[in-house]
Amino acid sequence: MRKLVRFLLATLIGGVLLLLPIGIVVVVGMRLFAYARTFGQMAHDLLFPNQTGNLLPALFAALFLLVVAFLAGAFVQTEVGRRVFRWMEEAILARVPLYTIFAQMAADWTGGPMRLVGSASADLEVALVRFDDYEAIAFVIERGRKGKAVIYLPGAPSALSGSVALVDEDRLIHTDLTPGDVMMGLRRLGGGLIALNRRS
Repeated sequence: MRKLVRFLLATLIGGVLLLLPIGIVVVVGMRLFAYARTFGQMAHDLLFPNQTGNLLPALFAALFLLVVAFLAGAFVQTEVGRRVFRWMEEAILARVPLYTIFAQMAADWTGGPMRLVGSASADLEVALVRFDDYEAIAFVIERGRKGKAVIYLPGAPSALSGSVALVDEDRLIHTDLTPGDVMMGLRRLGGGLIALNRRS
């Protein structure tokens, strides 16, 4: 009976810890969208008081979100902004599944400075991991002191489905691939990844 209670409690707590950061992101996103709609309607009524319709308010709302995003991005470029963003990553965003991979992928596409959680200069490494009779593409999440590495094995066509494994570092083969290359390649069931990886 005690084992069952412990299992139920552990499962419940694990679910809460998983859903809490996702819920925070969803709530914040919904609040921003609500503010954007209010701003869009106000701007429409001020500039075009005699016109009706939903197109212009929606455009003003989208413009408002773009301006807010740009200002937030400009704030992140400052020293204080980087500290705040790093804290948010470690406290909230890092708990959202695959946030690290998508943040790295965005940095690859934009050339931005945001990399792995807690480190503005580290790159998310893409490696091939050797198994008994095949190799698989993996994201190297963490390296240990005893020759071990934590890897994430993304699925295809969606990297949202995958698995985590602990392997010996000597099983890893470094590649020239970026997370963006892998994400796009997985959507094509691996198509084009061999050509992109010059080490293959």
